[in-house]
Amino acid sequence: MSHESDEVTKDHREIEQFIPEGTGKQGPTNESSNESKLKRGWRWFYSDMRRGRLAWVKIVFFLQTAGLVTLYPYLTIHMR
Repeated sequence: MSHESDEVTKDHREIEQFIPEGTGKQGPTNESSNESKLKRGWRWFYSDMRRGRLAWVKIVFFLQTAGLVTLYPYLTIHMR
């Protein structure tokens, strides 16, 4: 059970790095901070995709989204 709690605390620490510093949940609004948020977001996305945990869920969501992206324009054009 301690292994599970270690994973939870590790995930919690990874999530905390994306919370802006300062009071409240709003960080500075200049463009450089937005760029760094974007970089941190991509880094988080990439690190999350490299994990094997719940890989089947990620694959199912990817396939569902790919299907919807291709079917909706086709149905919109051809069902008129």
